Amino acid sequence: MRRVILTLVFLSILVGLSGCNGTTPVKGNTFVGGTKGLEITFLQDSPPEEAFDAGQRPFDVSVQLRNVGEYDIVKERVKAKLSGLSPSDFSVPPEEFIKIAEEDLYKTTKDPEGNKLEGTVSIITFNNLNYVESLSGPTVFPIRVDVCYKYGTIVESKLCVKENLLNTREKAVCTVTEDKIVENSGAPVQVTSFKEFAKAKDRIGFTFKIEHVGKEGSVYKRETDCNAGTVSMIDENKVWVRVEKPSEVTCSGLMGGSGNDGYVVMFKGTESSTTLSRTVTCNYDLPPTTTAYESLVRINLEYDYKEFVSKEIIIKHG
Repeated sequence: MRRVILTLVFLSILVGLSGCNGTTPVKGNTFVGGTKGLEITFLQDSPPEEAFDAGQRPFDVSVQLRNVGEYDIVKERVKAKLSGLSPSDFSVPPEEFIKIAEEDLYKTTKDPEGNKLEGTVSIITFNNLNYVESLSGPTVFPIRVDVCYKYGTIVESKLCVKENLLNTREKAVCTVTEDKIVENSGAPVQVTSFKEFAKAKDRIGFTFKIEHVGKEGSVYKRETDCNAGTVSMIDENKVWVRVEKPSEVTCSGLMGGSGNDGYVVMFKGTESSTTLSRTVTCNYDLPPTTTAYESLVRINLEYDYKEFVSKEIIIKHG
């Protein structure tokens, strides 16, 4: 019994010492990850649950924007639009119903130890809304704020390079024809699958599937302000794609660019599908090599993204 007690005491001392020295950081993924860009919420009581008519109680509508993804946004590319209320009824010039962010929204990142560093938080406020007419009784008005912002995704995977891609008899440090692990920065549009295959002894082919993984937003061609002021569908579901590394690739399915970049249009593949996606295929002629190794692939995606928040306010007769 005495030996058992001594053993337990010794173990407890070891546990205590490890706690004092801290824990060894666990190697994590390349990115913070996640499927959102901006997190958009109303500030508390802005708008309030209720106000009064006849100009008795002005109120503000304020939305908080938090960059929880991993792409920097310049303030000029963040536009908020208030709808649901008549500017004239609420004593505000129509141009005041559209505002841009007051500061750049920097991305969420990781420090060298893998700790998460929060992105920028900014506030956009529509000031001094004031119902000046007289109502017959309590009236419900919808309030909605749409936010359009330019966003992007960094995608990374690896290709297997060998002296002879068609030689499958010899075991190498990597495998050519297989589904590869793919990593995405935190964003609502991502590459969800990546596959490499051999096309010749010195030519690789690979395909990757771009998918809209955000739950509530809409995707538009980059720098179009999410089709602001138009009913055209020409810019919807368009994503700019660039295979940054290796850049010496030729890809099919890309429009309006060169061999390694251009736009794709995402669509639902079947009637039962609920997700927008598009697959791109690329060919890569390998440089001469005398060994097998893994080579990094980096793909950049850019697009405009629109989300909204909404609630109701009751205007009471005072």
